[in-house]
Amino acid sequence: MLRPPLLALTLALPACTTTHTIQRADADALGGLNGALAGKPVTIVMVTERAEGKLLHVAPDSTRWLDGSTLWAAPTSEVRSVVYDTRGRDALRGAAFGAGFGGLTLLGAYADESESWDADLNRLFAPFMAVGSVTLFAAYGYVLSSPVEYRLIHEPGGAEAVEE
Repeated sequence: MLRPPLLALTLALPACTTTHTIQRADADALGGLNGALAGKPVTIVMVTERAEGKLLHVAPDSTRWLDGSTLWAAPTSEVRSVVYDTRGRDALRGAAFGAGFGGLTLLGAYADESESWDADLNRLFAPFMAVGSVTLFAAYGYVLSSPVEYRLIHEPGGAEAVEE
């Protein structure tokens, strides 16, 4: 029997988001962001709107992305965060794991050369079990994945002395 706390934790996991905080003026950190997400589909959250497209480049002064065939740009000071949704990638990983498991199921069912009724039954249901494992693990990968958010912040330089 599944215990309620474990069930609650399993249902709460998809709501989690991995968040990385990056200073807008840090060219090295922005370079890491560009390396991680260049060409990937992202959501760009700005002060007044949201945009979706493939990220091209984030620099301290401007952020550029491609929406279809249209190139868009916005001042990086207006960009609050860049969000990359990993659900599709994680679903494919789950499906690949399920395909391996399903392949082993098929191999085991068809390697049995006996003529008993239970071996025949195993061979009959093995393809359904293989397809079921691919579907189940793909769904599990999709549901348990979470978006990755790169939050851009402005770190003030602090107070400066003023000569009079």
